[in-house]
Amino acid sequence: MAFLLRHLSCLFVLTSLLTLSACGGKKQIQQPPPPEEQEVADLSCAYFYFLWGKHAENQNKLEEAREAYEKALVCDPEAEFVAQKLPILLIRMDQRQEAVQWLEETIQQNPEDRSSLQLLARLYINEGRYDEAIELYQRLRRLEPANETTLLRLGYLFGQKGDYQAAEQILQEILVSNPSAYFAHLYLARIAVKSNDAEKAAGRYETCLKLNYSAELISEMIEFYGLHKMGDRVLALHRLALNEEPENEQLSLAFIQVYFSLKQPSKGMRELVRLRSFAKDPDRIDIITARIYISRDRFNQAIPLLQSIVSKGHHGEAEYMLAALFFDQKNYDKSLNHLKQLRESDKQYPDSIYLRVRILKLLKKEGKAFELLEQITNDSDRRRPEFFSLLASMHMGRDEFNKGYAVLKRALVLFPDNELLYFEYGLLLDKEKKTDEAITWMKKVLVLNPDNAEALNYIGYTWADANRNLDQALSYIRKAVAKKPENGYIRDSLGWVYYRLGEDHKAEKELKKALQLEPTDPHIFDHLGDVLLRLGNTDTAIDHFRKAVELFEDAEKKQAVQEKLRQLEK
Repeated sequence: MAFLLRHLSCLFVLTSLLTLSACGGKKQIQQPPPPEEQEVADLSCAYFYFLWGKHAENQNKLEEAREAYEKALVCDPEAEFVAQKLPILLIRMDQRQEAVQWLEETIQQNPEDRSSLQLLARLYINEGRYDEAIELYQRLRRLEPANETTLLRLGYLFGQKGDYQAAEQILQEILVSNPSAYFAHLYLARIAVKSNDAEKAAGRYETCLKLNYSAELISEMIEFYGLHKMGDRVLALHRLALNEEPENEQLSLAFIQVYFSLKQPSKGMRELVRLRSFAKDPDRIDIITARIYISRDRFNQAIPLLQSIVSKGHHGEAEYMLAALFFDQKNYDKSLNHLKQLRESDKQYPDSIYLRVRILKLLKKEGKAFELLEQITNDSDRRRPEFFSLLASMHMGRDEFNKGYAVLKRALVLFPDNELLYFEYGLLLDKEKKTDEAITWMKKVLVLNPDNAEALNYIGYTWADANRNLDQALSYIRKAVAKKPENGYIRDSLGWVYYRLGEDHKAEKELKKALQLEPTDPHIFDHLGDVLLRLGNTDTAIDHFRKAVELFEDAEKKQAVQEKLRQLEK
């Protein structure tokens, strides 16, 4: 009874304080009594501050809530209801590292605190610390061997680490006690996909579908069956989805995409027509249809469809697509007319300016192109860093270096943290053969964005070409390749630095990859010729040098390769 009275009195005090604070300005949290006046664990004090913290948290006064919870723990260090609340509050406050530290200390004091173990494991997963998360879930497993959630988490984590055997073993353990465990079957399906066992994955997916239909599962299965060319199963899924969710736009779009990838265009087009009949935005479906027509070179069907869209009102994407179609047909006047319709708010607006400049240059109206870019870069509502970059590159193309520098300096005042402008400045210096200064500017790009693949590649290739700083050059270029593995020019740089390091077989492998990605680049033919020559494949090297001569437009570079051929053909 005494305990209840103490809590009731505490609630009365809290209510009074909250009422007073509403009238008297800022709340002041009552300080705990001095240690000599406290009980060993003052439960009423702890509960008072816990309620105070909860009220503050509900009002989104998170700092005040934290202070109250911490004072509650001063009153009663063993108050689990507070200790469990505080790390969650820290996460809400985006103070995850403090939450991790708090939970680690809590678990050290109480190794069997399951809620803290679970929460810390989830934080570790969010940080990609899978090994540490696995260790925590293994501890939870020892505490509750049959806990399905714990076993699922372990199976998922082993799968993420690529230890598919351990993952499968744990997930099968779940199915022994619960054959209908949906997520165990789903994770096993995904493991089978990663293990390239398509038939086993298909079986698991079908089991999941029997247990629980969902649009998300259907989408995953569509992608899987499409990838493995299982057209009959895609068709079966389509029939099922039509029965369950006949007007699900996302599923319909997924089926359309897969039918075209399976080379079943008639099914795709039929579904596209059906989708348009219930779509919330029919114009969006017409855009997709136009794209399909364009991909199949059916321009005469795409153009009227797009013209119908723009006739109903402004539509930036349709205008730009029409401009691009007329550009490909060399109908530059019509293309320009559509490009002029684009607004600054349209996503395609920057591309429209690039295309307008390109057309004006093709029409020998370069002065108009400069005038357009000058107008835009002087307009505070329309100017963007990429327009300054384009204007500077046009000056660069005319060897007007001082004008190019002036444009970029003006841009850097307006956009001091834009990596594109620093990169462009470096290219301008490179064209003047001021290589060391160019590298300095490229390093400024990396200060703003350490993962800028183009800047990494420029520095790495420049060092490799000068045969210096080769280890660091390799490190830079490898990082660039990791960011853009399908970029043939960066692959060429990797091959070239391997050549400089004397690793000719690695160089040959990378340069052949580069040539697959960029089959008309003369530099790659030239580099591969050098590698093949050193490997003793003289005839093949000569063929590559001849191809480089054929493709080079730069007279100086063409002459340098011709000199190699003359030496070899003596």
